[in-house]
Amino acid sequence: MPQNAAVIIYMMDVSGSMGDEQKEIVRTEAFWIDTWLRSQYKKIETRYVVHDAAAKEVDRETFYHLKESGGTKISTAYQLCAELIRKDYNPTEWNVYPFHFSTATTGAARIRSAAWKS
Repeated sequence: MPQNAAVIIYMMDVSGSMGDEQKEIVRTEAFWIDTWLRSQYKKIETRYVVHDAAAKEVDRETFYHLKESGGTKISTAYQLCAELIRKDYNPTEWNVYPFHFSTATTGAARIRSAAWKS
């Protein structure tokens, strides 16, 4: 398992249900994730993916401020995340930490995040 390199891939629903309060929760959670992981690895990269009905990679500023009004199709974010990992982050060389933030899981009215480590 790699000890020195990690990538964080943040994915967020930017549909109409993600308001300012939810995005503030994401910013706070991401701050603590970043703080902990940066203390654990010598080399760390961060990538940002947003989605409503379609997913795209964006910069950090866009990630925290973009607001769309479309529906939510979470699978597009996971597909793009998997593509980024396949293309840029060989799991024999990188620890991969994807996190997903959304309010769209089974109609729940609260923000949820999911993470897994390869």
